[in-house]
Amino acid sequence: MRKEAVSVLRKDGLIQRKWPLIHILKGIDIIGNLFRLIVKRREPLQKAKINKVLIVHFGGFGDGIFLLSLKESLIKLGTMYQFDLFTNTDVALAVKDSSAFKNVYVSESFFKLQYIKNISKITSKLKQINKKYDVAIALRSGMDNGLLPLFLSGITKSIAGFKTGGFGFCLDIIAEWSDEVHETENYCKVFEAAGIAVTAQTADLNHNSVDNVTIHRPYSVVHMGSKEKFKMLNVQDVDNLLNALLTQTSLDILLTGLESERYIYSQCNLSNTRIIDLMGKQNFQEFKSTLLHASGVVTIDTAAAHIAATRVPTLVFFSGIVSHLEFQPLGERVTVTRNPVICAPCYKPCVERECMSFNVHKITEKWLQDTGLSDK
Repeated sequence: MRKEAVSVLRKDGLIQRKWPLIHILKGIDIIGNLFRLIVKRREPLQKAKINKVLIVHFGGFGDGIFLLSLKESLIKLGTMYQFDLFTNTDVALAVKDSSAFKNVYVSESFFKLQYIKNISKITSKLKQINKKYDVAIALRSGMDNGLLPLFLSGITKSIAGFKTGGFGFCLDIIAEWSDEVHETENYCKVFEAAGIAVTAQTADLNHNSVDNVTIHRPYSVVHMGSKEKFKMLNVQDVDNLLNALLTQTSLDILLTGLESERYIYSQCNLSNTRIIDLMGKQNFQEFKSTLLHASGVVTIDTAAAHIAATRVPTLVFFSGIVSHLEFQPLGERVTVTRNPVICAPCYKPCVERECMSFNVHKITEKWLQDTGLSDK
């Protein structure tokens, strides 16, 4: 019997679900707080004297686009503050060449237990920056939040962030995290706690967009692949999706993704001349440009959704693994469809995947009509 979904935020302020980790994190916080009480006194942040700010954020490409939603605010504040960014490779790819940050320092991507194993490596990378910041703003709410490396590196006078992932003893400024608002609103809360007012809006990806699309006829894009296979539609639903696009529009259909994701279309007839297979044939800039120049994009909860939603009509089949309130793509032309099953969000994929059970053909037809892409 399926369990009802529960809030990811526990009453003790943590968001971890595994009992061994919960006890370990609590024990670390007790020891850390005693250490700070005896050895390292907390100094109140003098907000009037803030000049150098280090933003610390790890995540996937979608997290990078969420970060870019603050771009306009950060640029306007650039006369008052110097914003540097310490991040991982995926986020760095999203914010590449953005004028919001004076310097971008890039570390390898470590998440969850891999992050814990590489605390010393991340700390060393921070020390190599060789600067002293007035405040560091850590945006990630999970265990891999960057707080302990910041604390150990000593490169900042104060640290602002969430205690939800543990290591709360490292924080000088604690922001209240909520699982009932979009992640970008939580970002704004950390800045506000540090005395810096920012607002979020749909990210503008024009700063690093390359117009290299060689297909001159109007086209749609279908992107069904993901690192998280439990987020994906089944192969029969993908076939229904392609049939809806073929019968309801005159658009060419571009299939994007990795070569290893080709099995997704194993039950589909790809012989139609309007279906153009680009899987495994594009670099990242070409892939992004293809999405941003499409007439419409149909995808799942993946990087493609976050990119396309910033500019073009986008239909997203959203799983119940994570909360759509927190992580759905931002954009005025995005349509997020989901199956509100009792166990969503679960944060723990299951074999049944009832949350990914959709009438794909009917949903796609309606979206095509609502967006004006349908010829019928």
